[in-house]
Amino acid sequence: MRYAALLTVLVVALPSLTSPTFAADPTIDQLVERYAANRKEQAALKAAGETILADLRAALDALNKRLAELGVGPVVPPGPAPKPPAPPPDPADPLTIALRAAYAADPAPAKAEQAKVLAELYLQAADLAADPAVTTAAQLMARIRSAASA
Repeated sequence: MRYAALLTVLVVALPSLTSPTFAADPTIDQLVERYAANRKEQAALKAAGETILADLRAALDALNKRLAELGVGPVVPPGPAPKPPAPPPDPADPLTIALRAAYAADPAPAKAEQAKVLAELYLQAADLAADPAVTTAAQLMARIRSAASA
């Protein structure tokens, strides 16, 4: 009798243990339906957001009208705070590092203008170096000195 009860339990429980059931992958139609429902939901949320925004604007307009009647300036909704400019990246070039340090250490009030003149001289020197008529370093230096004194 004990074995019959055990056999009954095994016969009843065994099929559920040996044949697991898995959720079937959704069909294409089900996926399309889920996508369509999601799009409808998004559209409804967008419409609700636009309605709330319109209500806020109407309330702000009514408040501004009341303030204007009292002679008080309009309420301006705050905008996003301006972002501070990003600091320039640290230079990797040793010459740039040395030039920046020298520029920072220079107490001359006209150093900004002098830096512009020097930058222009460097640009002219590059153009002079590309000139095929300049064949020696001495010629290039003479032309650069001439451009610097001009």
